Amino acid sequence: LIKAREAQVTVTNCVHYADKSIAEYALALLLSVQRKIPTLNQEIRKQKWSGYRCEEISGKTVGIVGFGGIGQAFAKIVKFLGADVLVWDANPSQDLMDELSADRVESLSELMTRSDIVSLHLPLLDSTRELIKLSDLNCLRSGSTIIQTARSQIVEQVDGINALHIRASKGDIAVGIDVFDTEPMPLDDPIFSAKNAVLTPHNAFRGANASKALILQQIDCIKHYFNDNPINVMN
Repeated sequence: LIKAREAQVTVTNCVHYADKSIAEYALALLLSVQRKIPTLNQEIRKQKWSGYRCEEISGKTVGIVGFGGIGQAFAKIVKFLGADVLVWDANPSQDLMDELSADRVESLSELMTRSDIVSLHLPLLDSTRELIKLSDLNCLRSGSTIIQTARSQIVEQVDGINALHIRASKGDIAVGIDVFDTEPMPLDDPIFSAKNAVLTPHNAFRGANASKALILQQIDCIKHYFNDNPINVMN
């Protein structure tokens, strides 16, 4: 972007095209973890019909880190399902906070401490890179669940990510993860031994509607540029 600016090249981007797609996917990961759907699917194919006692979303406290388009969409979903919502964000929409009866917390450690479920929805910016520290993640209660559909780099690299993976492998927390620092992940990562983990290959944005919206927005950006009225310009 710096080089483009120096060369007086206009750079535009596409925004909010996958907000609902990613929010729905975060819910799918959460339900898969809470209701043990992948495990049950595998066991029934082996004629194991015992089942498990599962956790509902209703009555839980869901902490949302990042209250932009995706975080807001996810908050609406879990609120409808009966969860209480906590929000950590620098400048959340107060109108929507009031609508959802959501509480704002001042620190990530407070959100991790108070939440049964934590879902990460921050964009990757210079200000958010490795924002979530190991000390914050250590505040997650035993038995809690963390859902990660944002960029992996918002979590403190090495120590923070390793701690999450190790706690999941020990069964201390449950995780639903769609993004990883290294993709594909090395097979010796402890996350692969975690029974209470649902892992997917960076797939949350791949909704049919989101893909269509992305293409249409790209076309719109090009049209506006050639009409001397560029939109979504990155400064």
